Amino acid sequence: MFHRVGSVGPAAEYHRYDNLGHDATLNLTEDNRWRVDDEGKPFAELAFEEVRLSVLWKGYCFKDEAEAEAYDDHSHDLNSDLIIEIFCDDLTARGIAVSKPKDFWNDPAWKEVITRAYPAPTAE
Repeated sequence: MFHRVGSVGPAAEYHRYDNLGHDATLNLTEDNRWRVDDEGKPFAELAFEEVRLSVLWKGYCFKDEAEAEAYDDHSHDLNSDLIIEIFCDDLTARGIAVSKPKDFWNDPAWKEVITRAYPAPTAE
């Protein structure tokens, strides 16, 4: 299952929160109702049972301190040179002739090799 953010509930209410800011808060009131506040002002109020909360937590695990440090200091982050190297090594191992692109983003020959070697999956 892919995670996504999208409207849930009755279709007629999908656009109810279109103008809600990113810093809006959800608060439980003393009378056990949910109040949505935006810019410090009440935006909407809902019965307790109308709200479903989902919490997503991401935990990062590393095999050792060196791997955690590389994550923190970004010393092993992907960049265009590393991506080119990874693709060229894999394509060469597959027996596909490839030259490093002069312009990673716009080289038509590079794009052709990549899209032929790694076609998008189909539903079939």
